[in-house]
Amino acid sequence: LAWRLVLGLAIGVLTFTAPMYLAEVSPERNRGAIVASYQLMITIGIFLAFLSDTAFSYSGDWHWMLGIIAIPGFLFLLGVLVLPDSPRWLMMNGRKSEAVEVLHRLRADPGVVSAEVADIEAQLKIPQRGMKMFVNNSNFRRSVGLGVLLQFVQQLTGM
Repeated sequence: LAWRLVLGLAIGVLTFTAPMYLAEVSPERNRGAIVASYQLMITIGIFLAFLSDTAFSYSGDWHWMLGIIAIPGFLFLLGVLVLPDSPRWLMMNGRKSEAVEVLHRLRADPGVVSAEVADIEAQLKIPQRGMKMFVNNSNFRRSVGLGVLLQFVQQLTGM
């Protein structure tokens, strides 16, 4: 049961970090499709977990039903160990040369790398307005509130 808690926390963190990471490392022309495929893979994973649970539920091997979720989690952990750092994160932390190196590994065209570095630099110069926008903009507050409400209601459905 403790592992279910760990799994729940891991999935909670993953639901907002993975799409953000995918968006940061994906080429601009494929970004939407790649980020959308993340949610598709989550849905396929839920379906496969349902099939696995169904297969083990009639055999009495409930230990396998709970233990089998460790396999994709372990594979994911191994995959995460070889992922490059986000170029945007590297540049936010003053590591521009490493960010350029990562972008060269991710992109074939040096011109695209230069343009993306310039774009990231320009975006990092823009002052962040997150909390000010939340406090001063009622439409933004309403949108955030609706998003939180939808997530809460989704959890109540058992998904």
